[in-house]
Amino acid sequence: ALRPPPPTSIMGAKKTLWIAWIINFVFGFLFCICAIVNASAVDKIRDHAHGLGDSSTEDLITAIVTTQAYGVVMCIIYGTFSLLVLLRKTTANSGAGVMYGVIIGSAVHMFFALAQVSALLMEHESWIKSLPAEYHWESDDKKTYEATYVMGFISCVLFFVLAVVKVFCISAVTKDDEPYDSFRDRYAREGGASANAA
Repeated sequence: ALRPPPPTSIMGAKKTLWIAWIINFVFGFLFCICAIVNASAVDKIRDHAHGLGDSSTEDLITAIVTTQAYGVVMCIIYGTFSLLVLLRKTTANSGAGVMYGVIIGSAVHMFFALAQVSALLMEHESWIKSLPAEYHWESDDKKTYEATYVMGFISCVLFFVLAVVKVFCISAVTKDDEPYDSFRDRYAREGGASANAA
């Protein structure tokens, strides 16, 4: 039997959800590109520090590069995982379920993760700019460094916005009778059974 078309409100929720996800993905992708390019540039400082025997600078640069790598990996994992979940949920209308809750919670986690990455980069910007000339930190490298933490802050805000949109657009992944009707029927049955037992 043919299924009736979904209500306009559900279609609107799906559209809003996917638009928010796509915007988030684009900025997350831009952050990843900036972070990869920036990590490559910053890594040159570590090579020079190693040659000069500056172990403290070498260790600090290693931490900065590793932090950026963490942000990139988390963006890739979240983008892939959330895409698969949303494709399944919005096409099948199988209900929110655990996986939908996981990607909401993960979006909030990404907000804090990218905020931490960006804050660390911004905190060490003045230190990197003050390095001696022998470290070969160019003006283009400075621009890439700034662009990376700016994109990181934008992305972390968008992750939080995405989490909020997912909460308010939960109808995009639910059945026609969910969540209100299913909860009402369930508790009505339980309440009736309790009354009869009494």
